[in-house]
Amino acid sequence: MPSRRVFMNLGKIRRVCSWWRARTIRPLGMEEIMVFRTKKKKYERLDAREALLLGIPGEVICRAR
Repeated sequence: MPSRRVFMNLGKIRRVCSWWRARTIRPLGMEEIMVFRTKKKKYERLDAREALLLGIPGEVICRAR
């Protein structure tokens, strides 16, 4: 269980996907994904790169390799 809820806007998502730190969030490594929960019913769960392409911010659910 995560210790706190983390919401990311498009600027932070862009930084994390382009190998830059966004405050306390480490950048994504090779073969690593970050899953987001969004408020859009059509796109409830998105990968960080998909969220960036669609322009939808959201809450970070998990990271996985």
